[in-house]
Amino acid sequence: MSMSLPDGKEIRPVRFAREHIGQVAELERRFFSEPWSESALSLLLTEEYPSFVLVTDTGEVVGYISAQRALDELQIINLAIREGYRGRGFGVMLLETAEAYCRGEEIVSLSLEVRESNSAARGLYKKQGYREAGVRKNFYRQPTENAVVMIKNLI
Repeated sequence: MSMSLPDGKEIRPVRFAREHIGQVAELERRFFSEPWSESALSLLLTEEYPSFVLVTDTGEVVGYISAQRALDELQIINLAIREGYRGRGFGVMLLETAEAYCRGEEIVSLSLEVRESNSAARGLYKKQGYREAGVRKNFYRQPTENAVVMIKNLI
């Protein structure tokens, strides 16, 4: 699975690797109020945290999805797309990459939390077959906000 941009760049999903840590840390700092540090991101290199990045043929990280495996479930931790690349289907590409991984590993469901106010992300997840399963009160800080729990069953 890959996508070509009008400027000729080819973008493809790959497994998160050590060389991606710096760029993903930059995206974490830009988009999340409590970003993962570079040392914390090194956890994503283990099998317990199957995570993926979208890279161009020049090595630029366009976006990423981080996740944690727990038995037959995959918990999505974060998903982010670099500005300038949003609205082009890259979020869908990352979700589909995670789902393909799940099917190959006999994982039966994916779950995530999303800020209650993040209607764009909630819409994307609903469009991809996730359903709202509950609310975690005051889950997020900076600012304090509820999280909507969303789940997608693969079987």
